[in-house]
Amino acid sequence: MYCVLPADQRLPQYDDSKNRDLDHHIWQIGKTLWNTLSAFHYEDFNFTVTHNNLDFSLQYQALPFAHKMEDQSFSFYQQLPQQEHHQLLRSNGWNSSSPEFIPTPNGHLPYGYKTTESSSPPMDPPFGSYDDSRSPIPSLIEPIFKNLKSKEKNGYDSARNYGVSCLEMVPSRLQWRLYLELADIAKRESIIRDARTFYKKATLLHPHASQPWLEYAKLEDECGALVRCQRILATALQCCPFNEGLMVKAIKLEEKLGNYNAARQILSGLRYVSLEKGWRVMLEGGLLEARAGNTYVARKIFKYLMQNAAGYGNVFQESSLLEERCENYYRAIEIAEKGLEENPRYGPLYLTVLRLQEKVACGDLTKTRQVVERAIKFIPKELKWKVYFEAAQIEDRAGNLELSRQNYVHSVANCPNNLLWKVWIAGARTELRAKSNAANKLVFRSLRDVPQKKKAQVWLEWAHIEEYQGNIEKARQVLKQAREEASQEWKVFLETILLEIRANNTDKAIEECRKALKIHTGTGRLWALLIQLRQDEGEEAQLEVFREALQEVPKSGEVWCEGARIYLRRKDWNEARKYLEFAIHFTPQFGDSFIEYLRLELLEHGKEADLTKLELLCVNAEPNYGTLWMYCKEHPLFSTQRVLRCAREIFERVGTDGGETVLALGKLEAPLSISKEEEWRLIFGCDDLKP
Repeated sequence: MYCVLPADQRLPQYDDSKNRDLDHHIWQIGKTLWNTLSAFHYEDFNFTVTHNNLDFSLQYQALPFAHKMEDQSFSFYQQLPQQEHHQLLRSNGWNSSSPEFIPTPNGHLPYGYKTTESSSPPMDPPFGSYDDSRSPIPSLIEPIFKNLKSKEKNGYDSARNYGVSCLEMVPSRLQWRLYLELADIAKRESIIRDARTFYKKATLLHPHASQPWLEYAKLEDECGALVRCQRILATALQCCPFNEGLMVKAIKLEEKLGNYNAARQILSGLRYVSLEKGWRVMLEGGLLEARAGNTYVARKIFKYLMQNAAGYGNVFQESSLLEERCENYYRAIEIAEKGLEENPRYGPLYLTVLRLQEKVACGDLTKTRQVVERAIKFIPKELKWKVYFEAAQIEDRAGNLELSRQNYVHSVANCPNNLLWKVWIAGARTELRAKSNAANKLVFRSLRDVPQKKKAQVWLEWAHIEEYQGNIEKARQVLKQAREEASQEWKVFLETILLEIRANNTDKAIEECRKALKIHTGTGRLWALLIQLRQDEGEEAQLEVFREALQEVPKSGEVWCEGARIYLRRKDWNEARKYLEFAIHFTPQFGDSFIEYLRLELLEHGKEADLTKLELLCVNAEPNYGTLWMYCKEHPLFSTQRVLRCAREIFERVGTDGGETVLALGKLEAPLSISKEEEWRLIFGCDDLKP
């Protein structure tokens, strides 16, 4: 691609008679070019001068973003704080007083540029002009870091005082690492003011290291200071241009703020970066467009990446997942298979193809089994157990018990010892469906092999199996033992409450819920259950618990969803909508919020309700839990759109008169007429275990 200069800056035709200083004039034009394209890395800059035709060419790979900027609204990434950036550079030894000084992204002068002394070589970068934040900790300060961790056990003040006292012993070029470690300690102890101070010092000492900027931005993001986070990332991207982690973080932040044009502006800078260095950020741009509903643009980006970055398997993976979310299963299979041709050892694509082939199989699993055979030949040994694991569950869902057992045997043979417990649990579920006595034996085997940290999951699975078999008292005993041995796991208490609810023992459930909240005060799902359980006492009792819950867990989507249900009963659509939007924003994985949002739209607008926005939100969130969500998801392979369609059919069939969910599940009570399959979904959920 050629860069055409304005008419007043073009080089006049070469004439020996005028005895021009041609080299100096070329340098002047080169300077103009560099100021115009100052975001370039000089290593990627191909500057060609031919004295015959004086042709200046600039070669770079342009991005295929078809979506143009719709407006020129203000963006931190458009008007970067140059003065602050120069101050950071000067603090690290740069001298910008000379008019010849041109700050470049990586700290070097552009290739071919000279300092005021024309005979001197290009300036060597001082310390801090390159990103070494991911390099190992130098041995010089490694003992200090070890002592700092031991001091942390004695309290924050002890660690802080020791770290500050060590600053004088640490060379100035390494002090930023110590400040970064002190900031992390302060963050863990929730001393936000100190954490900010230490992060700021780390970024000032080494502005071209990406890790301090990233951690500083994450801190502000977690504290809810999004504008401050935005400013930090803007400065960071000027000090560390085209850094992958910073660009992705900035893109996601702008998406969260709804500034899609600002996010696209960040992505537009990739035209100055080689594809090898920028394909991951470009991939994030494709995902951004997909989440924004611009499927056409997302497909264009993925197509470009599949053509020009075919050696990266996750490019095909994300493109295939996009088509799957759009319910274009055959197109998704085609893309995944093309990815396997280019990357035959990329394991996740085989698992994707397995799932997609099952969705289109219509009972014929021949192609699915062929994919299993092909995967075993190519994928690394450490992934084979996952393929057999998925194959076993596919055969189980198809009712092929013996084939399922055979695949579980192969999975056990290839599985690492620390993950064997997952195979035993999955096998126990298969045997339970087959009404085999082997289910309990497999659970006991899992208890023997499971690591201590994961033991609570096996206790819960054992309690579920006993409950499904009708042994309610035995399930209570198992959960009691689990609470004693794993009191730090809030899910054990949650399942204890849900067991009592499914047994229609509301008073006992409330009692267990209050006990659980004394131990796990900051768990939103426990507060949400307590709000539900107070429904029989009236709305005022529920609102009292709701307000109390917001004091403890203001960012719990489950709690906000319960508040929305209260106002749905009051037919206050505006308040219910506001609460549901909070719920979806804070906890997008909670599927009940989307089901209740659907009910709100049907109550307010009837059958003419426009559900386009809701479907897009739901597809992007990919919910995976919630009682109503699990009830409406009748099969593990159902897409999010199909779950919403199923929920709408239920509401239209049963009705939503009076703003109440007529489903018995709205009160979390298991109806007496429930089928065995519905009972399974209530206890185990609709999704199978993941390897």
